[in-house]
Amino acid sequence: MSSTGYDNEHPVVDHGIASSLILLKYTSIWYWLSKHAAEKYSLLYKELNAHFHYYQHNLEKYVISACKAVAYHNMPGIMFNLEEEPLLYLAVLCDELQIWDRFHSGTELIDNWKTIKHCMAENIEAELIISETKVPMLHLMASQPHYDKLLGNIKKRVAQWDRYVQLTKID
Repeated sequence: MSSTGYDNEHPVVDHGIASSLILLKYTSIWYWLSKHAAEKYSLLYKELNAHFHYYQHNLEKYVISACKAVAYHNMPGIMFNLEEEPLLYLAVLCDELQIWDRFHSGTELIDNWKTIKHCMAENIEAELIISETKVPMLHLMASQPHYDKLLGNIKKRVAQWDRYVQLTKID
């Protein structure tokens, strides 16, 4: 739960936590069915796992990792590292970079909805830099306020982000 809620009156469930729990609940049903089939219906078990691979080690290795990435991606004040949590690192990196192509939200923007620019994408250019000697990089060119927002957010949450993303300020 967020401590004060998005509207500062009522606590609300964070979308990352809620999505993670829904993903875990949904997939755990399929793993339960697979386990149940293994015990009583061997043909069903073989059919389920021939295409979908609901083996216990996959739940622990992939599904739990994905649920964790979804849950943690929105948590502030935590720095993520590619070597320690690759899926989570990429989720947070993408989450921080995608602010440039989404509508602004928040109570403070509702009153002046018609006076604000709703999407930053018009003020940001993107290109992929491919080099034979380096890892491909995403190059984002942004105006001052967008540059500051992108840089501030990404520096707080993603270690060594500049190995994969280049930010440039444009006027």
